[in-house]
Amino acid sequence: MNKYIRRMPRELIHIISSYAHSPQPRELCYDIRLYKQDMNIIDSFYHTQYTPGILLHDLMVFYGYIGYHNILTRHFMLSRHSVDDIDEYVGRHLAPTHDVLRKCNFLWGLLSPIERTRFINDFIVDSPEN
Repeated sequence: MNKYIRRMPRELIHIISSYAHSPQPRELCYDIRLYKQDMNIIDSFYHTQYTPGILLHDLMVFYGYIGYHNILTRHFMLSRHSVDDIDEYVGRHLAPTHDVLRKCNFLWGLLSPIERTRFINDFIVDSPEN
């Protein structure tokens, strides 16, 4: 392996080593780890007792509580859009017609770890059905 590295141009070695030696920020690693744990909780609750359509509905209700315009503008494609554009996007693309699970994953991914924990507490832990 070492003989192949010696044959590479120094610029390429520098680019590769910069990726290999620069770890991801601690907050991002924490968010990724929590995302997976939270998604397992969501899967075990909504996909066994309910349907993805109910999860989408609950996510939209939760987004309404905390201001869905602010959360949706976290997405890079929606970050520079107006409130009216975002309202149109919600009406057109987030209706529970098809690809409901993909829409749930999209909405879930925009939430911060604190917001995901709050959703789980409000809609699963403190749910009247539990």
